[in-house]
Formats: sequence, C-alpha cells, structure tokens
Amino acid sequence: MMKRVMVAVKSVQRDIAGEDTVIELVSPGKYYERGGVKYIRYEESEVTGLEGVQT
Repeated sequence: MMKRVMVAVKSVQRDIAGEDTVIELVSPGKYYERGGVKYIRYEESEVTGLEGVQT
C-alpha cells in the first residue's frame, strides 16, 4: 500500500573556513513497503542540483 507523504531533508555542509551552509528541501513523496523493506521516494529539486531525479 502506497501513502503520500511530505519529505523534509536538511543538509549542513561546512567549508574549510568553518562556515556552514544549510540546505533544506521539502517535497511531496511516496512511502511504501515491498518485501518487508520500507521505501520513501521523492523528486529532487533544482536547489540540490539534481532536478528531476527521483531519490
């Protein structure tokens, strides 16, 4: 059974100078189980540089 969900991903990258860059993505996605394994799928956005890719 597939459920529609909202996926929130937060990434923090620190550069050599110690400065943090925070990227937050909120995207509609799908949650489902297959063969006892749980999956969450969502589409990347241009913010991540992977627009159109499903994760």
